[in-house]
Amino acid sequence: MTENHMNQLLAKISKKTGISPKKVLHFLGSSDPSEAFLGFNDVEEQVQRTVGSIQEHPLIAPTGVEVIGYIYETLKGKLIKLEQRER
Repeated sequence: MTENHMNQLLAKISKKTGISPKKVLHFLGSSDPSEAFLGFNDVEEQVQRTVGSIQEHPLIAPTGVEVIGYIYETLKGKLIKLEQRER
């Protein structure tokens, strides 16, 4: 995917969600569109960061709703529940 395609995808996501491009990148764990859509090196770390972002969201944090992260191992057909990190 070229940098232009990544910028277009970021703009499209931002427009459809009403979330600023900067915040979309934050949710994706990146500050650079050219890196945001390339995947990630550490799947567990990315899931933990995503869970943390959801837990800290102003509509979730005060409710005490439990947010749990899972990784699906496609080759083994196995679902792995991640242990929650302390906040």
